[in-house]
Amino acid sequence: MATEPAQGDPGMESMILPVISCVCSELAEAGRPVCCCAWYRGDGHPPADNCSCTCEDPQWHDAEGQGIAWARVVSIDNVADPIQPRNSFGNTDCSVPPPRLRVTFDVGIYRCVPVGAPESGPECQEHTQTAADGAWDDLLIRRAVWCCAPLEGRRLTFVRQVPVGPSGGCGGSVATWTADWHASRETAS
Repeated sequence: MATEPAQGDPGMESMILPVISCVCSELAEAGRPVCCCAWYRGDGHPPADNCSCTCEDPQWHDAEGQGIAWARVVSIDNVADPIQPRNSFGNTDCSVPPPRLRVTFDVGIYRCVPVGAPESGPECQEHTQTAADGAWDDLLIRRAVWCCAPLEGRRLTFVRQVPVGPSGGCGGSVATWTADWHASRETAS
């Protein structure tokens, strides 16, 4: 007997899912679509493998493009340290809104990179073209997140962007951001 999947955190979903959508839309509009756009959960970046040089694998559902894009929540931190009343059992009073939180999140993209011949690796021009394509993806990711409408009013801050790989024939980059999130406002709807 199949069961319905458990509900997630609607507040967090209202922030991260639009980020993924903004990034994948920006990539597609620039003519650089990916096969998969996903919310990844883990204590590190997803493995830089299986980035799909084509979208022919049935798991991509006839997508067009190359590679994968993903978002990951790195941490959720308290921005302020408000006094939270306690009831007689020592529990937090649930009628008091939770503090404003700061979410640190990563947005990444992995694409296929040339591996060349086993004895020599990629040619010089392949390295240069891969770097240029990666720089274009970097720009598109930054622009997509910065201009993503659902992040307006969240004190969005760009932290850094770093290259990843190559590993397993894949390489790319990861951009880290912070944004404010007020749990009570977002989970009440």
